[in-house]
Amino acid sequence: MIPRTLFLSSAVALVVATTATSQITPFPERSPIANFGIGTPGSDGFVPTLSTLGLPRIGNLEFGIRATRVAGGALGAILISTAPTDEMIPGIGNWYLSQPTVGILPMSADGDPGVGGAGSAAHQVPLPYRPSFVGTKLYWQGFFIDPDPESGRSLSHSNGLVTTLTVPSAANFL
Repeated sequence: MIPRTLFLSSAVALVVATTATSQITPFPERSPIANFGIGTPGSDGFVPTLSTLGLPRIGNLEFGIRATRVAGGALGAILISTAPTDEMIPGIGNWYLSQPTVGILPMSADGDPGVGGAGSAAHQVPLPYRPSFVGTKLYWQGFFIDPDPESGRSLSHSNGLVTTLTVPSAANFL
């Protein structure tokens, strides 16, 4: 008999069953998205925040990354790496991505120019359907030009965001 794996929920709860036995082993649901670390505030004390547009599932061509609480009109980028680190860089703050960076997403925030926390930006990152990518972790961090006269810094940055690429839910195949 051939073992079968069923993918039952959008949060990748797995039930593994075989036709040779009647045993079913549930695996706990885990979020494929997590925040870590702390960011550095920009003007008016706002710390940029990253979130995802959709779940990081292989084949999700509408997946993306969103930055909020950015200064209105700020230019910046979201950097992507395959490994985390935690370094303090003088004048910048905590750096959460190890080298090499595997991607850079340039961004321009909307919102009233120069107003702290008034901007947001998003970038689509289509995920191809490649089963070999399942389980791959991607680490994201956003950096924005945001002069803050009080601190003397010229950059604000987000905390870290980690996504684990998962499989589509069974409902996507029905």
